[in-house]
Amino acid sequence: HVLSCQGGLYGNLARWSQRQRKAYRRLQQGKKSNLTEERIKQLEEIGFLWKGHDMKWQQKFNELVAYKKEHGTAYIVGQTGQYSKLADWAKRQREAYKRLQGGKSSSLTKE
Repeated sequence: HVLSCQGGLYGNLARWSQRQRKAYRRLQQGKKSNLTEERIKQLEEIGFLWKGHDMKWQQKFNELVAYKKEHGTAYIVGQTGQYSKLADWAKRQREAYKRLQGGKSSSLTKE
């Protein structure tokens, strides 16, 4: 998936990505945009994520996949140090899943 950093070598890519997301939002709002359906399709084909929240979620998901590959489980509880932030994220995902299953508002979707 396409992720970009704000500074360093990828600063220009980050700014360009932000412009694409802004153009996409304008298009979604029915406003004039230079972003075409063909460009949207091309970006989606390479895994471009349209929302910053989606990028962060995907990054943590990828970390969880790597953790599972290394440790044989995706269940992270009570971790400190290196995996503490991933453990916190995983806990929030479990809580969001329970809310979704209970028919309550949740940050997760059924997708």
